[in-house]
This record gives sequence, structure tokens and C-alpha cells, in this order.
Amino acid sequence: MPIRTLTLPWSTKPSVESSTGLISSTSLIQQLSSLSLTTEIWKAHTIVFEKGAYFYEEVWRIPLIIRTPNTSPAIQDTFVSLLDVGQTLFSLINDEGLTDPAREGRNLLPLVGTSRRPPDWEQSAYGVYYRYNGYSFEVRAIRNERFKYVWNPQDINELYDLDNDPHEMTNLANHAKTRTVEQNLHTQLISWLNQIGDDLPDGLDLLLPAGTIVATGEQGP
Repeated sequence: MPIRTLTLPWSTKPSVESSTGLISSTSLIQQLSSLSLTTEIWKAHTIVFEKGAYFYEEVWRIPLIIRTPNTSPAIQDTFVSLLDVGQTLFSLINDEGLTDPAREGRNLLPLVGTSRRPPDWEQSAYGVYYRYNGYSFEVRAIRNERFKYVWNPQDINELYDLDNDPHEMTNLANHAKTRTVEQNLHTQLISWLNQIGDDLPDGLDLLLPAGTIVATGEQGP
């Protein structure tokens, strides 16, 4: 099946409703429906700014559109990642690839054309950030449907209740009332990092101070 992946230039990106990240205009869908019989994958950030080594919702929760031939439009609230896009492309060419080491991505095609979430689909998103523009920033994160936990061993950790604090203004890390939530998310995040071979949990003693220029070892501006 022909495949086309597109990263939209800013002049052609669809309008996005800022609070949810969902496409708010049908014009793009109408344009897609007139295209040839290919599988289209579109992705875009919701806003433009200097992101930094962080996990704001505006840079982490971004729209993804997949169009396959003869499939009705549908909106999914399932958590997916860029790794899943790669695995989906492999599936489209019937290449399951190597199983050792296993690919981390998941095939997204079962989500296309339906709003129903597969019962075994994990509703957690993971994030890894390091060496931002040549500076040492080691940040890891996990988000479920309600909470976001950011592990920052070079600075302070962050925990947000996204149901009650969608703009992430109140850091609940190290709060007694959310200690169990934080501990559970930290354990889940460390387990995932070990699964993907991230050596940060075992290399904390070797960490440079946040903002260090990696190439020179000097502190950045």
C-alpha cells in the first residue's frame, strides 16, 4: 500500500483548539478525502515557541491524523507516540522486523476508523529529553489520563493533577496527599526506562549540573 508521511509547514497547518489539541476545522479532512488511495500520516505541534527541555502539554500533546483508504473519520482519545508512527509504517509494508530487541512502538492501524479504544492499550505516555541544544538536561516524564509526573534528577521533580490543574500551575511533587501517586508513577517510569535501555537511573552519580555545555564541561549561560 502506498504510504505518505507529512510534517506540515506552518503556513498549511490546520487550526487546533488550544485547550484540547483536537482539530477544530473540517477543511483538512475534506482535503484528505480527495487524495489518492494512500495512507496519510499528519502530525504537528499546536503552537510555536522555544520548547526547552520540558514536557508542557502544548509540546507533548500534539495532533496526529492518519487517513487510510475506505475508512470513515473518527476521533480517538488514545495515547500514542512517535515510536508508534514508526511501527505503523513497518506494519503498512508488512514488515514486522526484528523481535530482538523488540521495537517499542505499537501499530496504530487498529485505532483508525473507530473511536473505541482497544482494551489492552496502555493509557500512559512516556517522555525522554536530554542534551537540549548541546546542554545537559536529563528529564524523563510519564503521563496518564489524570496525572503528569516529571522526573528531573538535576533539579526539582514535578507532579500535576491535569483534571484540576490543566495549565500545570501547582506542582504537587513531595506533597503528602499525592505521595502515593508520585511514587507509583516514578516506579512505572523507572520500569519503562529500564525496559528501553535508558541508563539514567544507574548513572545519577555521573550527571553534570543542569545547563552544562556537554562538549566543554562549562556551565552554559
